Amino acid sequence: MKTIRTFLAIPLPSSIAAEAIRWVHQMRPASESAKPNSVWQPPSSKTSKRPTASPPRGESSMGSQSTGSQSMGGIKWVPEDNLHLTLKFLGEVENVETPQICQVLADVCRDYEPFELLFGGAGFLPDVARARVLSVDVDDPTGTLTKMVQTLEDRYADMGFKREPRDYVPHLTLGRVRSGSRRASDTVIEKWQKHQHDALGAMTVDHVQVIGSFLEKRGPTYNVMQTVDL
Repeated sequence: MKTIRTFLAIPLPSSIAAEAIRWVHQMRPASESAKPNSVWQPPSSKTSKRPTASPPRGESSMGSQSTGSQSMGGIKWVPEDNLHLTLKFLGEVENVETPQICQVLADVCRDYEPFELLFGGAGFLPDVARARVLSVDVDDPTGTLTKMVQTLEDRYADMGFKREPRDYVPHLTLGRVRSGSRRASDTVIEKWQKHQHDALGAMTVDHVQVIGSFLEKRGPTYNVMQTVDL
């Protein structure tokens, strides 16, 4: 039976995505950076007009020929057309389960109104001393996102999906250390910390997406399978 690598995510508005990409470009040598006059454009989608988003935690960040897939100091950057805020990674899902997965998301979202998120500040996961992920901190001032993710964890656990081993901490992943490295280099950490007090932007979350990851020759590409409004 066919399976689809599936996750739930919030797509980013173009303003936040563009600023995040600017941070990444500043981390890379000039020879690897995009042309100065290049402007980020939201990716097209056959199933949704809204932009799709970054791969979930633990998944390879490929599937684009954009400069974002290049490395700097052993860092694998998320491709520019794959930026998103992951809520729940479901893993390999049988295609016959997709309708139920979408229905569960719709049922949960029905209990929530649109809410605000604030992006800003350089983050490191699991922490700066063991930094394997370079991220942007996400402030959830109303606590709505955290509550929603917890509800999703409970509902999908009832379907037999594995719970996340750690409490959900909102963050936007932009880069990961390449396999074989234990942590980001001191040079990379120092340079990323320059954004410690920088704001990336704010957004109103008014929909969540069910996204499928499909492996192709260039790596995974993402397809929005369902968009659920709040």
